[in-house]
Amino acid sequence: MERFEENVATDGRRLAEGLLFLVLFCLMVPLADYLSMYVGHSCDPNGPCKIPVGPGLFATTGALPIGAAFVLRDFVQRRFGLLISACTVVMGAALAGYLAPPSLVVASGVAMLIAGFVDLAVYTVLSRWNFVYAVAISCVVSAAVDSTIFLWLAFASLDLVAGQTLAKVWVVLAALPFAHWLWKRDLRIGLAAA
Repeated sequence: MERFEENVATDGRRLAEGLLFLVLFCLMVPLADYLSMYVGHSCDPNGPCKIPVGPGLFATTGALPIGAAFVLRDFVQRRFGLLISACTVVMGAALAGYLAPPSLVVASGVAMLIAGFVDLAVYTVLSRWNFVYAVAISCVVSAAVDSTIFLWLAFASLDLVAGQTLAKVWVVLAALPFAHWLWKRDLRIGLAAA
């Protein structure tokens, strides 16, 4: 009976955390589009709002929540598995396309779809080895892919690609201590990855 109660508690924790990660992921996508168009250190009349992210490097403001979205997608996969994670990528692309300002619909949706599946593929392979490294590497690779596709489709320019990628990498690096804590806690309490 005690083992059954432990399993129920573990399953409840997995569900609650997975749903939290999923909701946060869904919030990051429209937030990124909004910030890219309306909030930043400087905003071009027909282009993105930008923030400084390094010496001489700028990124669209929306790069920050997209960096978080890639990390959250990995966390969703850890809690719910590959199938739900793939559905999350499609849902993220649909949200990006549906909620984006008209000038960003295609760029946002396509970039999120392609980069999301790149993240999923890299994470899936590496997560069998080490969860934290899988999050770090998959998110950095998908950040570069997302930045390139989004900037090219949205603004026909790759001028911000280095800064855009760096902004997402800063967010990923900030999330790694939490990923490490989550991984160690999961091992300690027996909450296996889905």
